[in-house]
Amino acid sequence: DVNTSKEFNIDIDNLVSHLVYTIKGNKLNADTKVMITTPYAKDISATNTFVMDDGLSYKGLIHIKELIGIDANLTKPLNNLNIEYAGDLQSVTIDILSDGLKGSFNSTDLKKAALHIETTKTIVLRDMIALPAELNNTRVDAIVDVPMDLTEIIPIKGNVKILSNVSNIDAEFMYDKSLKARAISNIPEDSLLKAFDENVKWNALNPLIADVELDKNNVSLKLKAKVLSSDVTYALDNGNVNGTLQLAGLTSTIQGNAQKKIMIKSNVSSIKSLFDNVREVYTLEGLPPVEGALDLSVDINELKEVDLLLSSPAIIYHSIGKTDQIINDVKLILSADRSKVQLKSYALTYDETKLFATKPSIVNMDEENIEISELWLNDELKVSGTYNTKTKEGNIVADATVLHMAHKIIDLDSVINIKTVLNGEKTSVNGKITLLGGNIHYDLSTKTYPSDSDILIVQEMKEKEVSPFMDNLSALIEVKTKKPLIYKQGPIDIQAIVDLGIHKAEHSELMVLGEVHIVKGGSYTFEGKKFVLDKSNIYFTGNPNKPLLDMSVKYKSLNYLITIGISGTPATPHITFSSIPSLQREQILSIILFDSEEGAGTNSGEDMMKMMGGAMAKSALTDIGIKLDHLAFGSDGSVEVGKKITDKITFIYINGEIPQVRVKYQHSPRLESVISADEVSTAYDIVYKRDLSEDDITIFGK
Repeated sequence: DVNTSKEFNIDIDNLVSHLVYTIKGNKLNADTKVMITTPYAKDISATNTFVMDDGLSYKGLIHIKELIGIDANLTKPLNNLNIEYAGDLQSVTIDILSDGLKGSFNSTDLKKAALHIETTKTIVLRDMIALPAELNNTRVDAIVDVPMDLTEIIPIKGNVKILSNVSNIDAEFMYDKSLKARAISNIPEDSLLKAFDENVKWNALNPLIADVELDKNNVSLKLKAKVLSSDVTYALDNGNVNGTLQLAGLTSTIQGNAQKKIMIKSNVSSIKSLFDNVREVYTLEGLPPVEGALDLSVDINELKEVDLLLSSPAIIYHSIGKTDQIINDVKLILSADRSKVQLKSYALTYDETKLFATKPSIVNMDEENIEISELWLNDELKVSGTYNTKTKEGNIVADATVLHMAHKIIDLDSVINIKTVLNGEKTSVNGKITLLGGNIHYDLSTKTYPSDSDILIVQEMKEKEVSPFMDNLSALIEVKTKKPLIYKQGPIDIQAIVDLGIHKAEHSELMVLGEVHIVKGGSYTFEGKKFVLDKSNIYFTGNPNKPLLDMSVKYKSLNYLITIGISGTPATPHITFSSIPSLQREQILSIILFDSEEGAGTNSGEDMMKMMGGAMAKSALTDIGIKLDHLAFGSDGSVEVGKKITDKITFIYINGEIPQVRVKYQHSPRLESVISADEVSTAYDIVYKRDLSEDDITIFGK
C-alpha cells in the first residue's frame, strides 16, 4: 500500500533532563526541559517534573508563542498558548490559557472527564477576516463543553455555544463512525444582519436549523427554517453533489460534480405565486404584474462561472385598464463570472414579432462601473456604452446598418443611430432613424383617434401617475424614409414618405413634428369605384393623436371629374366636394353612388342622398383610420360630425353658417333627448321613434 499521509516532523532542538534516584526512599525524580520545532510552531518550550515512589505523579508546562503556516489573523486568539498539566495514577488536570482562550480538562478517576474551552475576551471578527462594512462590528464569544468517557473514547459528544451581535448559535456534535452536528441559529433583535440588508425578512429564517454529517465518503448538509428547506450531499471521493432545495415556494434539484459542473433545476408553475412567496423572505417593490410558468436551470462550471437558463411558453403582463401583454416562447441563456455578465443568447415573441440574438452580449462590471461591450437585438442592432452606478453618469449608443423588423402590421428595414446620455436623474436621447422601405399591413380601420380634448368623461378620469424618468427625459429623434413605405390593405393602395421629428423637453409632453406625404397616384376603392389620391399630406404639429389632414381624392365618372377634400383633424374632419363641370353636392353624391346626377331630384331623395353620402364618407374615412360615429350633410352645405363618448351619449359638432353643438342621450331604442346650443340660442328636444305601418307608408307616399 502506498502511504499517502503527510509527514509531521518533530525536531527536538534542545533536551536537558535531570534524574535523581534515592535508594533509601526508593524514589525517582526526573526534571526535563525541552525545546521543540514542528511544521506549525517554532521554539515550543516544555518543562516536566516526574516523581515515582510509592505512587506516580507528574506536572508540567507547555508554552507556544505563536502558530505558523496558518493565516496569522485566524490564529491570534491562540498566541502565547500555555498548557499547564498535573496528574497521578488516579486523576489528571489540564489548564489552558492563551491571548484569547481559556480552558480545562479534568478527570478525577481517569474514567470520566470534562473538556471546557471558552473565549477570555470578545473576538472582533474584522481583525481575523474581511467583512462587509455593515458587519465590521461583528463580535463573538464562544463556549465549548465536551464530556468524555475515557474507558471508551468513541463516541464523543459535545456542545458549542456562540454568542454574537449577528447570530446566536447552539450546537451539539457527536463523533462516532462519522461526525454529526446540529446547530440552531437565532437572530437577536439588535443583529447587524438587519442593517446589512433591511429588505430581508430575517424572522422568516429564524430559527435556522442545520444538520451536518461527515464520514469518510460524504458530507451532507440539511437546512430547515420557516421558508427554507434543503438536503444536499457532497461525495468526498469524486466531488459529486446531489440534493434538493426549497426556498419561498421554489423547489430545486441539485446534481453534478463540484470540479466540473453543478446543475440546479427549478420549475415555477406560477410567477405570481413565486413573487408572493419571495415577498415572505425579501421585500420587493415595483414588481411587474406578470403571470406565467418558468423553467429555470443554473449551471455552475468548475465553481468559477454560472450559466442561467430560463424558458417559458408564455409570460403575461397585466396592464391596468389595458389589454394584457403576452410574451411567448421565451428562451434565455445568461452567463456570469467575477468580472463580467454575458447574455449568450435569447429569443422571444412579442405581439407576433420575433426578437432574438445568437451573438453573445457582453457586460463587464466592477464595484462602480458597468461596461456594455455589445448587446444585440436580432443580431443586427448593437448597443454599447458605459454607466457609473455611483455618479449615475453614462453614454449608450444603439447602431444598426440594417435592422429588419417583421411584424403582422409591418415589414421594415431601418438604419438606426441613437445616442443616450445619462446624467444623474436626467436622460437625453438623440439620433436618427432612416426607413429604408417596407410594407405596412396594419388595418387602419381599427385605428381610432380621441374626441375633442375639451370633452371629459368623468368615469374614465384617473390620477396621472408620476414618472420621474419621463419628467427628466429629453429627446430629439429624426425619422425619415429613404424609400416610400407601401400600404396595400383592403380597398387602399398607397405609398407614404415620412419626415418626422420626435421632440421632448424636460418636464414637457412628447411632441411629434413633421409630415407624412402620401405619394400622388395612390388609390381607394369604394363600391367598385376607384378614387385616386392627388397631392395629400398629414401634418404633425405636436400631439401625435391630433394630426392635421390635407388630403385630396379624385373620382372620374363618365362625364365628370369629382374632387373630395379632407382637412381638419381625424376627430373633426372637414369634407368638401367639387366637380368639373360644376354640380351641386347632392348631384355629386348621386354620381358617386348611382353613376347619375338624376338621383338628386326631389327633397326626399335629397335627404336620402345626404344620409347615404354620409354613410359612404364614414366608410371611406374609417378605412383610412378616421373613425366617426355620426356623419351627415345638410341641405345648406353644413356637415355634422359626431363621436360616441359613452354607449348612450353622442357628441355632435355641426359646421354650418352658425356652428352648433349637440349632445344626444339615448334613453331607449325609441326615445332620446337632444340638447343643442350655438351662439344664438339653446334648445332641448325629446325625440320618439316608432316603426311605420303600411297605412303610414301609403299616406307618406301620397
